[in-house]
Amino acid sequence: MSSTAPGINPLTQAVTLQAGTFAVTIPPGSFVETNQGFFVFAGVINGAAMQAAIEHTGTLRYAFQAKAVRASLTGTTNPVTVRLSIGVDSGTTSVNAKIFH
Repeated sequence: MSSTAPGINPLTQAVTLQAGTFAVTIPPGSFVETNQGFFVFAGVINGAAMQAAIEHTGTLRYAFQAKAVRASLTGTTNPVTVRLSIGVDSGTTSVNAKIFH
């Protein structure tokens, strides 16, 4: 992303998370902004109970955390490729997923 790119706005943009074989889109308007400036979401999408938070960490830099219960990761192995898209902005990383049964 260039330094002249507009920032993200999860209040008005769809947020799509793909982790291995699991993918979910959190619709625009689903996140709320906290008094501390974080964007947070809690709800159920496609049967998965989701919690997500986006924290502004610097100029055009953000940290994203998510937790999903009852999300199917069948066929996914570590390390897991994770892709996050907010509006037209996106990024990809690799993580070790914690899978609880």
